[in-house]
Amino acid sequence: DEARQMYDEAARVSWNLRDHGDYRGALNGKGILEIEAGSLDAAEEIFWRSFRSAGKEESEGDQARAKMNLGIAYQSRGTWQGYQAAEAAYREALPLAQVWDDPDLLGDVLFVGGLKLFLLFFQIVQLLLAIGFDLRQSLIDRLFLGLLELGDLVLDALDGFLAGILVDVGHDVLGEVQH
Repeated sequence: DEARQMYDEAARVSWNLRDHGDYRGALNGKGILEIEAGSLDAAEEIFWRSFRSAGKEESEGDQARAKMNLGIAYQSRGTWQGYQAAEAAYREALPLAQVWDDPDLLGDVLFVGGLKLFLLFFQIVQLLLAIGFDLRQSLIDRLFLGLLELGDLVLDALDGFLAGILVDVGHDVLGEVQH
C-alpha cells in the first residue's frame, strides 16, 4: 500500500511539473506493482493511461513500453483470451519499439514478447500431452506456424536492431580513427 502511494505521488508531482515521461514511468512502475499484487484490472487500466498519454505526445518508445506491460498483464491472467490479448499487445509494441532509438527498449520488447510466447507454446503442448490429448499433426503444425510467424517478426526486428548497433559501432570506430 505504501509503494502504491509512492508511485501515485511520483505520478502526481511529475504531471504537475509537466514531465510526462516521468509521469508515465511512475504509472508503469505502479502497474508492475499491481501485477505482482494480482490486481490485473488495475494494472491494465494504469498501462492504458500510460499508453494514451504517450500517444498524445507521439512518444513511440513509451507507447511500446506500455503495450509490452499490457501484454504482461494480459498474460498474467493465465487464460487463453489473456494469451491472445498478450500476443496482440506484443505485436503492437514491436514496431513502436523499432522506430524509437533505444536499443534497451527494443531488447526488452523482443525478450519479453518473444520469449514468453515461445515458452507458452511449449507449455501448451506439454499440458495437452500430459492430459492425454491426441495431438494431431495439423494442430501442432498450426501452433508451430503461429510460433514461426512470431519468430519472423522478432527476427526482422532483431535484424534492424543489430544493424543499428553495427552502425553505431562503425561511427564510434570511425570517430576514433579520425582523431
